[in-house]
Amino acid sequence: MVGLQGTQGGAGRDTQATEDAISILFVCTGNLCRSPTAQFLLATELGGPHPGSGAGLTDSRHQLPAHYYQLSSCGTRTVPGLPMDELSAAELRRRGHDPSDFRSTQLTESRVAAADLILTATRSHRSLVLEREPRGLGRTFTMLEFAALLNQPGGPRAESTSAADLIRSAAAQRWRVSGSEIDVPDPRGQPAAVHRATADQLQEAMSVIGVGLPRALGEASGRAVT
Repeated sequence: MVGLQGTQGGAGRDTQATEDAISILFVCTGNLCRSPTAQFLLATELGGPHPGSGAGLTDSRHQLPAHYYQLSSCGTRTVPGLPMDELSAAELRRRGHDPSDFRSTQLTESRVAAADLILTATRSHRSLVLEREPRGLGRTFTMLEFAALLNQPGGPRAESTSAADLIRSAAAQRWRVSGSEIDVPDPRGQPAAVHRATADQLQEAMSVIGVGLPRALGEASGRAVT
């Protein structure tokens, strides 16, 4: 599993992680706007502390269930160590997050291989991930694609009792959303209103995933490991 350095989108393995942890990797181009925004938003939807809050595995305020979540993010073409885009960071702050310590990281084969679920901003990013790990097709989706699949009546949630079951079922039903718009456009270099619209779009998707994952696993609530 990929351990989360939630404030940096990093790749270190947490020594307290267990084999039950579900590792979710978000991918976009620069790891500056879309993927870190999704990472922060899903962490909160799953009931965990905000990345950068200082809370984590050893914080007694956040009791972890049998299945918990390790969230990280990276970019297909980035300069490692950059802070988030200022306007995307401002959107997160407006929603109660503090991304000040976040730093970008580069997508690598090892990170792809270690992730249980890979959520990309666009189909192009999905293709780039699969170039690095062709066997990853069954666990790689765009963010909007996976959310749309979880939202389908009688979809993956209805027949899944584990994270692996849920992901396999989603992959098998990918055809159900093949005609949908499943890409999140890059807001980098665009006005603040575009960054807000992107954050709204990602919030909606992460809300669906944040409900769908715990329900499929039979959990009352999830806890994001940060």
